[in-house]
Amino acid sequence: MKVIEDIAVHCGANLGFGVNKLGMALRNRFGMLAKEFKKDQCRSMRKSERERILLDVIALTNGWDENIESDNNIKQAKQRKATKSSEELMRRLAMKEASDDDSQEDVSDLPAAKSSRKRSAEPGRAKKKRTEEKRRYDADEAEKRRQYELKLEGRRKKANEEREKRMFEFIRTTLIQKNSKE
Repeated sequence: MKVIEDIAVHCGANLGFGVNKLGMALRNRFGMLAKEFKKDQCRSMRKSERERILLDVIALTNGWDENIESDNNIKQAKQRKATKSSEELMRRLAMKEASDDDSQEDVSDLPAAKSSRKRSAEPGRAKKKRTEEKRRYDADEAEKRRQYELKLEGRRKKANEEREKRMFEFIRTTLIQKNSKE
């Protein structure tokens, strides 16, 4: 308690400090300021953690949305292809029927409609690959943002430590000056 009283006397003597409290009042004031500082610091940490979690969630949901979209595109492409081939078959049947009105041929003898495009072994593979690459890219970007946030957090902690060192040094010099005056 003697230390707090000494600090109060010295702070009262320093006009630039602006606190004219004695003993327990000064101790309570310092405690309240320290509590507010720590509360703001914790609030800032919670905010950065919340943002980090939101970025992770966004990156994950973007990946799923793209996968669903690519699957839907593949289904639509297959459906269009099937429709196109059935239309082509119907056209051939109509042409065959018109030219061979008198002859009765079995429909099963007609060759199947062939598309001019070469088919891949796995339809939609390229689209899935692109979406996977985009998902990986988004995940990498989210990791970079996390690293940046951690870097900023480290800088903030370092600045807080420096501030505390300066405050401690101020109090120490104040006490030394007071002791030297006595």
